[in-house]
Amino acid sequence: MRNDGKVGRVVVQKSDNSIFDQPSIDAAMQWEFTPPEKSSDPDGVWVTIPFHFKLNKVKQLDEEGADNPPVDFVEYDVEPKVLTQAQPVYPESAMQAGQEGTVYLKVWVSKTGKVVKGVVLKSDNSVFDQAAKDACMKWAFEPALKDGKPVDVWVAIPFRFRLKDKDAGKEVK
Repeated sequence: MRNDGKVGRVVVQKSDNSIFDQPSIDAAMQWEFTPPEKSSDPDGVWVTIPFHFKLNKVKQLDEEGADNPPVDFVEYDVEPKVLTQAQPVYPESAMQAGQEGTVYLKVWVSKTGKVVKGVVLKSDNSVFDQAAKDACMKWAFEPALKDGKPVDVWVAIPFRFRLKDKDAGKEVK
């Protein structure tokens, strides 16, 4: 380290594999230190920095293929059919504020009919987004079929959040 706190020169002292030498040098050259208060060496001081390279765990695909979503449009012969659906929970803050809105989700329906993911396509009010996503994850489908075999597809689902008139018991439009 130079007296100004910047790295002046990097030397690899020990390496388990030379393939990591240059990435270590490149990383060390970007470091900056607090300059030493007193240094008897006008060129600075040497600092040893260990670099450890470790692979992250390889992602395992779950049975729904969660890391391989279908393309935006998948051709099918039989569309997916809703078996069970859950209504979203109206956010308390939105209810108290009298807010209404619609969230349009793009929902990934797997080959088994399970919902893998919901993505907001359009939203009138973001306060409803998470409630819509949570609800879609509780839906179940008969999967879409192509040539008699189930296929992963995206479907669009609107979730409408409307307050009811407390006196008349009618939906406010």
